[in-house]
Amino acid sequence: YWREIGFVVVGIVTDLEKRMERLIIRDGQEVAEKSDPNHNTEKNVREIVAKADFVVDNNGTLEELEHKAKELLKEIF
Repeated sequence: YWREIGFVVVGIVTDLEKRMERLIIRDGQEVAEKSDPNHNTEKNVREIVAKADFVVDNNGTLEELEHKAKELLKEIF
């Protein structure tokens, strides 16, 4: 649908270990422990990312992600 109306689909991937590490920092250990990486919504996201026009790795720093985003914008435009 989004492509049909002119959008570019960008998927962002992060290793589970890194996601959990960031979740603990952001929301605390208790929330992280209750998080389920096999939940239906998580599986759906993986399917969508697999079909994305571009996929960005988000395992680095915020500055690295910003650099990747700028490079992606150059490539798209």
